[in-house]
Amino acid sequence: MAEADKIAGYYSEQVKISLGTGATKRQTTGENIFLAKERPDGTVEMSLLNMSGEPTNIREVVEMEDFLRRCKPKKDYLLPSKKLDDGHLRKKAEADKRASRGNLHLKRKE
Repeated sequence: MAEADKIAGYYSEQVKISLGTGATKRQTTGENIFLAKERPDGTVEMSLLNMSGEPTNIREVVEMEDFLRRCKPKKDYLLPSKKLDDGHLRKKAEADKRASRGNLHLKRKE
């Protein structure tokens, strides 16, 4: 495999999840995000990411064919901490401040 074709980066896997029990049981689809890296022996090491986008201790080593069947590349994936830049955070803080002020006026019936 050429150097440019090596597996490295963020990949997603669609999984079916069962929620509830008995009459309220239902199936839904979820998405797991992995940080994947190809190993010298041709297998792929997959590290599951948590909600903060950080690798967890849950790791899996799979054969290349299995990896390509299960996972799709996530080229547009941004770490949750990188999604909002300082400008967005400032605007959000200002909006929260104004909403709090408005709620205070409503509470006082002004």
